Amino acid sequence: KYGIRGPYHEERKVVPVIVAGGEYILTPEEVEAAGGGDLDYGHSVLDAFVKSQRRALRKKLSKLPGPAQD
Repeated sequence: KYGIRGPYHEERKVVPVIVAGGEYILTPEEVEAAGGGDLDYGHSVLDAFVKSQRRALRKKLSKLPGPAQD
């Protein structure tokens, strides 16, 4: 059994999930660490990271040639 304990949450049960390839699962403690000890700020930092990665991918994809014409 894996439970999560910390200042922002009570112990919780494990919830089974299906994660797509390339996705990451972070514990609340890891999110908190990303925010320098602040869980809410950690969420903001990680949200900004995801948005920047999406922007970079869109920019890269926009430079690819269109589909081949038959």
